[in-house]
Amino acid sequence: MSPDLGAPVAGGTIGASTTRADWLTWRRGGIGASDIAAITNASPWGSRWSVWVDKVGLAPLDDDDPSDVMQLGLDLEPVIVAWFERRHRGLHVMARQYRATHPEHDWALATLDGLIVEEGSDDLDSAVAVFESKYDAGSRWDEIPDHYRLQVQWQLAVTGLDAAFLAVMHMAFGRPRFEVYEVARDQAMIDRLLAEGERFWMDHVVAGVPPLADGHPATSAALAGAWTTPEHIPAVDVRSMSHVVDELRALRATRKQLEADIERDENLLKAALGNLTEGCIEGQVVVSWRAQPRTDIDRDALRADHGDKYDRHGTVRVLRLHTPRAIRRTA
Repeated sequence: MSPDLGAPVAGGTIGASTTRADWLTWRRGGIGASDIAAITNASPWGSRWSVWVDKVGLAPLDDDDPSDVMQLGLDLEPVIVAWFERRHRGLHVMARQYRATHPEHDWALATLDGLIVEEGSDDLDSAVAVFESKYDAGSRWDEIPDHYRLQVQWQLAVTGLDAAFLAVMHMAFGRPRFEVYEVARDQAMIDRLLAEGERFWMDHVVAGVPPLADGHPATSAALAGAWTTPEHIPAVDVRSMSHVVDELRALRATRKQLEADIERDENLLKAALGNLTEGCIEGQVVVSWRAQPRTDIDRDALRADHGDKYDRHGTVRVLRLHTPRAIRRTA
């Protein structure tokens, strides 16, 4: 029996018929595939708090042009599709950037890079798998990263399909290596993801109650952008957070002492190295203090102002600790 993919929303494919702002508005109305990875604390790019800020509208819609990395991924999609179809004769990718909604949970959404049908078919109801395109700057994966695996399982949950093809253009050292990873439907994982997604949507988004903040960089960024025009109001009662206040005070004092200790130890090593670049223990290099170009200066202006003294101002020596290794001998 063919899965019920549901009807796409108006302008169901992202293209000439819709705008990025339209898509972002639609996406804000539910939990998407990248959101579920953040909600389950598996995403390197998002957190529960950053998802909540977006869904409740505290963060403005990011309708600016995509970043260079995002744009590269979008531009590579036709290439990745072509390579996939060349490797998998008889299969065809259609419904690019298809907006899918779960037939029973209207808050469960997924923007699909495509749906795979048998060659010659143009019927979405005959789709055999989800197609997901990725660009990766590293080498071939031994295992699919957790955040991508969760995203794909969420897409299978929303579409009702039993399989997905994750097509990845790996570009380690600038050399392309195309890999296709097949992912089978994991119903136990899907049940867990749907339960966690519904709990987050109802308990936090619908209820307007933020999840507990954490130390994820996305949470820090979301907090910085959520309230940009603070109001002068009576002090907020943070009695329930008194243990956090005490802990933070202690941690900051510890950090201050640690920073002082680190600077002292770095200076001791620098003084021992002097004008030499490596330090060793029992014939093994354990520390180096080498010059490298500075990245925080205007090089052209520095050359114009200082001429042959540029090298003195345009480099900085960086102290690094190393796993012990043999000394490199030079002729």
